[in-house]
Parts: sequence; C-alpha cells; structure tokens
Amino acid sequence: MNKLLNQLIEQKILLFDGALGTMLQKAGLEAGQCPEHWNITNQSTIAEIHKQYINAGAQVITTNTFGGSRAKLQTYGLDNDCHRINYNGVALAKQAAHGKALVAASIGPTGKLMHPMGELHFDMAYDMFKEQVLAFVEAGADLVIIETMVDLQETRAALLAVKENSSLPVVCSTSFDERMRTLTGSDPITIATVLEGLGADIIGANCSGGPEQLLPVIEQLASVCNVPIIVQPNAGLPELINNETVFHLSPEAFASFGPKLIEAGASCIGGCCGTTPLHIKALWETVKLLDPCPYKPHPVTCIAGRTGTLFISHDLAPIIIGERINPTGRSKLAEDIRSGAMDLVRQEALAQVQNGADALDVNMGVPGLDESAAMRQAIEIIQSLVGVPLSIDTTNPIALETGLRYFCGKALINSINAEPSSLEQLLPIAKKYGATILALPLDGCNLPLTAAERFAIAEKIIAAAKKEGIEQHNIVIDGLCLTAGAQQEYAYEAIRAIQMYKSKLGVATALGVSNVSFGLPRRDILNSTFLAMALSAGLNMAIINPHDLRMKETFLASQVLMNYDTGSKSYITSVKQTNTQTPTNNENITAIQKIRTAVIQGEKTLIAQYIHEALTKQEDALAIVNQALVPAMEDIGVSYFKGEAFLPQVMMAAETMRNAFQELKKTMPENEMPQYGTVVLATVKGDIHDLGKNIVGALMENNGFRVIDLGKDVSAESIVTAASEYNAEIVGLSALMTTTMPEMEKVINQLREHNITTKVMVGGAVVTQEYADSIQADAYASDALDALRKAKAIVLQ
Repeated sequence: MNKLLNQLIEQKILLFDGALGTMLQKAGLEAGQCPEHWNITNQSTIAEIHKQYINAGAQVITTNTFGGSRAKLQTYGLDNDCHRINYNGVALAKQAAHGKALVAASIGPTGKLMHPMGELHFDMAYDMFKEQVLAFVEAGADLVIIETMVDLQETRAALLAVKENSSLPVVCSTSFDERMRTLTGSDPITIATVLEGLGADIIGANCSGGPEQLLPVIEQLASVCNVPIIVQPNAGLPELINNETVFHLSPEAFASFGPKLIEAGASCIGGCCGTTPLHIKALWETVKLLDPCPYKPHPVTCIAGRTGTLFISHDLAPIIIGERINPTGRSKLAEDIRSGAMDLVRQEALAQVQNGADALDVNMGVPGLDESAAMRQAIEIIQSLVGVPLSIDTTNPIALETGLRYFCGKALINSINAEPSSLEQLLPIAKKYGATILALPLDGCNLPLTAAERFAIAEKIIAAAKKEGIEQHNIVIDGLCLTAGAQQEYAYEAIRAIQMYKSKLGVATALGVSNVSFGLPRRDILNSTFLAMALSAGLNMAIINPHDLRMKETFLASQVLMNYDTGSKSYITSVKQTNTQTPTNNENITAIQKIRTAVIQGEKTLIAQYIHEALTKQEDALAIVNQALVPAMEDIGVSYFKGEAFLPQVMMAAETMRNAFQELKKTMPENEMPQYGTVVLATVKGDIHDLGKNIVGALMENNGFRVIDLGKDVSAESIVTAASEYNAEIVGLSALMTTTMPEMEKVINQLREHNITTKVMVGGAVVTQEYADSIQADAYASDALDALRKAKAIVLQ
C-alpha cells in the first residue's frame, strides 16, 4: 500500500469525498448527458467540485471516471475518447488537490452482465479496466477505487487489471441490497475473503440504501477483514418530490451515523449518492477526533464460492469435498471432457452438491488434452450451476492459473508437494490469487511411509509457503492415504499424520479417504470405517464420493457423536428422507420430472434431449409446458425470494426454458405454443442504465413473451409508436435516476392521449410502488422475477 495512505489510516480516520454525480447535476448536468465527458468540456467545473470537497476536509478525492470504461462511453459515442477522459479525470483532480489530498481514480461497473448471464466475458471486462488503469498511471493517480460493484466476478476482473498493470493501492467497494447480498448473490464475508486474497488494500461498501443499511454490512466485513474497511453510504434513498430529486438525510443526520460506522469497523469514510461537501464537512466534525478500531487479525482457514464462504477449523464441523469430477479411471467422463460437451461434468457438479458436497474437486487431467482450456470451460460451467467453493486439482502451472483466474471465489489448490519444481512454480500462483493450498507430503524422493516422515515434509512446505508470503492459515495438509491392499501396515499412518498435524502444527487437514480401499472387495465398508477413524483424529476436509450412502451415513453419524450437529438436526433430517424415499433411478423418473428438474438446475444442454424423450413417450406438449416448464420457473422464483437461489441460477434456468421452447416449436404448431403476448421494453429518455431492463427482457423472452427491446434513452414518442405498431399488451419502463422518472409519466399520458390501452409496468432502483401509483402505472415491479410474475398476471387476467 502507498506509504502515505498507510500512514494516514494508521494515524486516524481517513476521510473520502462525497458524490460527484449529485454535484454535477447541481452544476447543470442534464439527464442523458455523459458525466465523464465534462472532463473534456467542463474542466473548471470538475476542478471546482474537487476543491469544494477538499475544503470540506476530504483527504482523498475521487476522479470523475466512474463511467469511464469503454463499454459505458460507447453508449454516448465517446469510446474513442476513453484514454483522454480517464487521463483528464486524474489530471484535473491532481491539479485541484495540489498536494492537499490524495487522488483516487474511480472505476465503476460496465453496466453489462458477465458471462454466462450476459455477453461480457471476463477477458473483455479485464481489457476495458486495463485501458482505464493505464491512463490513471500515466496521469499520476495515487490509488484506484473500484466502487459500486454488484458482481464479484466483475470486481475480480477490475482488481486484477489494477494489480497486473500498476503498483497503485486498490480500494474495492461493493453495493449490497437489503438482504446484504450483491446482485449476483455474494455476501459481505465472501466479498472480503475473495478480494483480500487477491490483494485489495482496502475493502468496503458504498451506495446501497444509506448508512443504516450499511451498518450490518460493515460489521460483517470487520469480522473477517485483515485490511482497512471503507464505507461511503448514500444520503438515504432518493425520492422525486415536485420533479426534484430529494435525499432525505440532511448533512447533520447523515453525519450522526459516522461514529456508529467507525465503531462497526470502518476506518475510511465518505459519502455516495446525495451527499455534498456539506455532508462531508459535517461527517468530518463527528469523526475527526475518533480513533480507528484496532485491527484484529483473523487468521482463519477458509475457501469460498460466489455465494458463500466455508470456514475450516477444529472447532467447526468437517466438510465434504466431492471427488467425482476426476477422469482418472472413468472413461466416459474422460471422453465427455475431451469432446468439450461437459455434460457429465455438469451432472456431477449438481448431483454432488445435492448429495451433501460442501465443495467440489475439479480435475481435467485427460491425456493429450489442452488441460488449461478444459479447466477454464469446466470452471465457468460449474460456477454457473452451483455457488460452492472449488478445489482446482492439477499440478500443471498453466492450468492452475487458468482455473484460479476464472473461478469467482477463493479456491483450494489440490495439491502442492515439496518437490522444488512444484514449490517454485505453484506457490507464486497461489499467492497471487489468494488461494488456500492443499499440501501433499511428497518430496520426489522415497514415499514417506510413516507419519513422522510426512510431518517433516509438511514442515518444509509450510516454510517454503511462508517465504512466498502465504500464511499458515492458508495451508491445509493432506494425511497421504496409502492403499491397505498393497501397504496394509502403513494405512493407519495417515491417521497418525492427521493427529500430528493437528497437535503440533495446528493446521487444517484433508484426506482422500477412498484411496485406502483400492484392490479390495466391499470398498464401501473400508472407506466408511476409515472415514470415521480420520474424523475422530481431527480430519477437517474429507475428499469422498458424496453419492456413497454408507460414507454419507458415517459422516452424518460422526457429526452427531462429535457434537458438531446440534440437536442431531442434519442426521434426523437425513434419516427421515432415507426412510420416506423409494429407491430411484433414471427409469423411475418421469420425463416431465426430468424436464422440470433440468430447468431448475439450469441444464440447458440436456433439456433438448429430455424434451425429445418426453415427446417420444407420447407426452403432450402443452402438458410439458404446464406441468414442467412453468412450475419449474415458479420453483426457482420461490427459491430466489427465499434467498436460496441467486441471479446466476435464475438466468441459467431462463436460458434452459428458452431452449425447451425452441425444441417444442419443432413439433408443436405455432398457434399452440404458449404465447403470453408482446412486451415493449425501454429505459426512458435521459437514462442510459439498462442492466435491470436487460435482465427483465431475458427472463420474459425465455418464458414465452415476445420482447421488443427499444434500448436505453428512448423518447416517449418512440415508445408510444412501438406500443401501437406491435400491438403490445405491456409496456415496461425502466429508470435508475430520479431525474428521468418523470419520463415514465410522460409515456403513460401520451399512451392515453392516443387511446392506446396497453398496460404499463414501471421499475428501476429509484422507482417505488408509491410513485407508480402516483403516475397511474398499471403495475410496479421490484425486480426481474417480480416483473415476470406480474406480466403473466396482466395478460392472463
């Protein structure tokens, strides 16, 4: 971290500035104008705003480059000015600061959905952010702030772009909803775990609902963060009153939350939407005499997926790592991987998680295959289906870095041994991506038969990792399971090794349990018994087949007897399910059930096969729609509202639904296909934010609606013309800024003036039910799934 920045944080609270957009609007920025273009056309105004914040006490000012990515600028036809706009943004701030404040170069989201939900691939996002970073460096920025992010994967792309193309300190600030989740389902603890591992210097939250909403977010971040925490709330939620945007928190009311946010764990504080120099000045008066909360190191072993973090400790219940995505000895899986179909990979990922796997091991080691390319494909497929952590199982440096780069989480590396080449090649990669390493006690010499020999090698790996900057809490040691059939006298040494690791090193432990039974009959008996022994010895990670009923029963029973399963709840639930379930196989599952499950699980590549299977069994096409497809989307909707599924799963389910409809069209007359009607969608004039609208459009199109997407910044006249031309049942209007909300009323009035009876649905971050009622909209949608549900209700009433 920049020495000055580090010194400032250590000494006192560090004050950041407030909103630029709010100030630009006060200075005359009109709805639909590009704020960043003012870095070229209105430079004196930008410089003056920066000076106002410095005079208010801000020690860090943020550049007018939030929407400076090529993707955002392209909306205004300014993509060729990308470098100039970003360079000028920093230069103007530096000039205004004149050494009195540090300059944080701002990176905001591109406004596009990341693949596979959308068309923005990781490398595309990285290149856009890199372009900004190079301009920041050239102009002399002091640090970079990646802010208002709602997708962890997009944040990762931006963070890597900064780390790989500059030496600037990096602040990562995320926006959360009222459920303390990002748009794509990440919680604060997962955000902190992943971004800290990747090298973020400061982590925090901004925007969102306001300071009160962010208090619990900051508390969660502080529970795991080992770096300073930043918070920059809005001045409450905006409201349109007499066609004027009003943020209800006055400077004094906003500032009153300052001490609470500092107490929660923040040491860097500022403002976001609706805040002004007056807010920042009042905030500084309330916090300038406070001391930052002392940092409490959190040396906890953990791994994380997009939507959750797994903590590994001798005080916590052990976890199961599913071992089935490994082509060794499995010819069908090897061929599935080699062909690039990855159908069995998809099935194994879903099935293992359903059967209790907490994390998944991913091995793409097929001879003669480009392992790196296969690893990337597998990682992207698996994380689109499930949100659990992944174990990247390879010793190939290129494949390992590929897996870690594209995995949206904190991965486990399986495995790193004590051979010099392994340590030299793999440890730097582990450090760069903040992964947890699984250390295998092998050194390339003789096989370590005894626990003592394994312990000695483990110590070598730990020492080498520490030299690379990898702390011991990011290391898990494998017990090294030998086959009882060939080396019976040494089988128990794995158990002794686990005991030694636990008692003498205090590290977390792992074991590939089923290795013990190779070559012997009734492997399930040996495996389950060995699992129980290992768990009793202190095993934290069991790498097993979660489909094995005996293994699963042993694992659950052990949790009860070792007092990890409070009240035996998991054990009792599992026993009840086992007693009530009848044995099932593919023959017992109906074609309708397969289709419904496939949609819920997002198995878009298999849905055509299941539709064909159902039709060959004389299933009625309308029955497939009404008994499988529609109920499946209702199920995923319920899971979404319960917080059990998130946007990636919803979007994958919608894509699967679309593929199902496309397959049905081949055999079903067009007039019999379910058609809910035509929807015209638009982001209203003056507003160029269309991420939410695009999600709504995808869900509707994939669920039987004909969608006419007019895009963003669309005039009322164009919307009315389209509603008439396409005889639309519904017009869907989106606005993200209060300044553009009146355009919605304008559209409604013009529709009525032209006697067009099309129903109007409105939505967007700033739109409320009250506002929808006030302009006499027919419906208000709080999110994309709500829009889908209400659209169906409108056309079916």
